[in-house]
Amino acid sequence: MHRRLAVWSLVLATVMLSSAVATESFAAKRTTTTMTSVTTAPTRLPVSQLKIMNYYPADAGWTLMWSSYSHTRTAADFQAIAALGANTVRIIVQPNTIGYPTPSSTMMANFNDMLSTASAQGLSVQLTLFDWWSSYTDIAGSQQWLRGLLGGQKNNTTIALVELQNELPVGTAAAISWAQQLLPYLSNVLPGVPRTVSAAGSTGLAGISTLLTSLSPSVMDVADVHFYGDASGAADAIRTAQASAAGKK
Repeated sequence: MHRRLAVWSLVLATVMLSSAVATESFAAKRTTTTMTSVTTAPTRLPVSQLKIMNYYPADAGWTLMWSSYSHTRTAADFQAIAALGANTVRIIVQPNTIGYPTPSSTMMANFNDMLSTASAQGLSVQLTLFDWWSSYTDIAGSQQWLRGLLGGQKNNTTIALVELQNELPVGTAAAISWAQQLLPYLSNVLPGVPRTVSAAGSTGLAGISTLLTSLSPSVMDVADVHFYGDASGAADAIRTAQASAAGKK
């Protein structure tokens, strides 16, 4: 099966194969956290059908999403995302905030609530893991963290796609070696869930090409290209990226 392409741009246009959706951020008031149990969608959406919006709360970006987590705010934001026609929300997770190498019980409750809240709104989730991460020699700790975070999600079809890391430094041998070992491990933790990893948008198409040639073809199911540039060049960039990925398993 050919690698599918996900292309992200600064104008916040998301492309999964031929599907496209504009992305926006949403504002909502911070409220008291309420925990709910994890629920799952009946079936996992294929990557070709994902319409993804990036998400952080307007008043709690990056790590604050987790350290100041609010169920009510998350539910309101997810409802707004679904109302705009998206079917998937991209969620970014930082190990040092969640707890590393063992996620804390409080953060796991927040994480599980986020998943169940997405499912309740009819949304799938793209997880982006190991954000703000550079400890590439710690394979054992990385594997422990993946087990702790995702070990209970094996049958959760709400999780439609997992990006091992946002913008892996493709010129760093240790980072490539880490991804080469962690991507197959991720498949063991979440069997059947498509896996990807992205290169920095600043590296352009050369970055994703380096990523595709540096990793074994079998370890990555989706080629995730971050495109930063004038929107008028996005279509050509997408076609070029699709051509470079064609035929790779």
